[in-house]
Amino acid sequence: MQTNSLTLPTANSLANPMTHLSFADADGGIQLASQANIDILRHGSLSATREQCRAMLAYTALENVVLLSALEAQCYRTAPFGEERYKKIVDAYTAGAVTHIFKF
Repeated sequence: MQTNSLTLPTANSLANPMTHLSFADADGGIQLASQANIDILRHGSLSATREQCRAMLAYTALENVVLLSALEAQCYRTAPFGEERYKKIVDAYTAGAVTHIFKF
């Protein structure tokens, strides 16, 4: 029975097209991964990184909206006549953040 173990790519190996992934079989023999397999792993790694970045953008946007909303409420208590302006500012930030996250 033959079992393969995959050597996962590092950031350096993904950036360097001359680096090849290798598989070691049960007999200790080495097999080079095909370019298609390397491309699949590269694509998967890039997709995972992109999703992490998008999640961080969403997390940061939510934190900012919470802080801006609290500031909006504080401003309203201090100067209630500016309520409409405060709301527009927070809504504009929120809309921009949503658009940025969708486009990412």
